[in-house]
Amino acid sequence: MADNRKAIIHCCIEKSVYDMLTEHCARTGQTKTMAIRRAILAYCNAAAKNTQDASPEAVKE
Repeated sequence: MADNRKAIIHCCIEKSVYDMLTEHCARTGQTKTMAIRRAILAYCNAAAKNTQDASPEAVKE
């Protein structure tokens, strides 16, 4: 039975970025999945915080 709490992501990134990810994982012992998950969470949490901190006057269209 499939786990409905997970999704598979396929993406194409520059080789240099992939190499950076591979080196990071080798140094830290993390899997690529865990490193990417943590990066996505950090990015989304920072973006949400920045959105909450922005006053209406600061938002430019």
